Amino acid sequence: MNGLPAITLPKYELTLPSTQKKIKFRPFVVREEKILLIAMEEEDTTKLVTAIKNTLSECAFGLDIDSLPQVDAEYLFLNIRNKSMGEGIDAMSTCIHCNHKNYMSLDLSKTQVIFPEVKLSDTIELAHNLWVKMRLPNLDDAYTMSEMTSAAEITKVVAKCIVNIIHGEVVVDPSTHKENDLIEWIENLPEVSFIKITEFLSNVPIMKFEQEYNCTKCGQKNLILLEGLESFFD
Repeated sequence: MNGLPAITLPKYELTLPSTQKKIKFRPFVVREEKILLIAMEEEDTTKLVTAIKNTLSECAFGLDIDSLPQVDAEYLFLNIRNKSMGEGIDAMSTCIHCNHKNYMSLDLSKTQVIFPEVKLSDTIELAHNLWVKMRLPNLDDAYTMSEMTSAAEITKVVAKCIVNIIHGEVVVDPSTHKENDLIEWIENLPEVSFIKITEFLSNVPIMKFEQEYNCTKCGQKNLILLEGLESFFD
């Protein structure tokens, strides 16, 4: 670096909430933060997800980001952000009682991961002697699902999340088949079978932050609620 002194970045350990995998990461640097800020300012979901994934790839050690369930990727990113910029952020909240604007600091270290009350099996019986083994949506899948406007888009995400198709003793790897063939197979499933799959994909852990405050004007109680990583950028 042109003879300039190098700075050694600290390393931190973290247990991912969904997989319980222990990983190591470092804070992001100024260059990486600029890329994130530009993506946020452009308000383009695709660019923001790409920037988040690139940050995770750069800052986390030995991880395949595409293999991480959404909540693990989001939780990791939040922890990288906290170690890089501090755990507090300045926020403004409008009182629901009198519309007064309240300014405060939020402590993001208090963010929790909320798991579904009932954990659904990743192996789903579709019909007699026929099962599919699923994976949880990753970041790309999750943000695609949040903006889906057509049945075709839903089917495409479902196809991406199928790990195996099990027919009796035969295990079929969907990656050995053309995407269009897999989509056609899904579209020919009974509706009740398709619902089972979509229920699994939507039954996922989420990040949640809550903070109560009393309005500085009317004194009434309010609640700030953030759910999912996208709400932390609003």
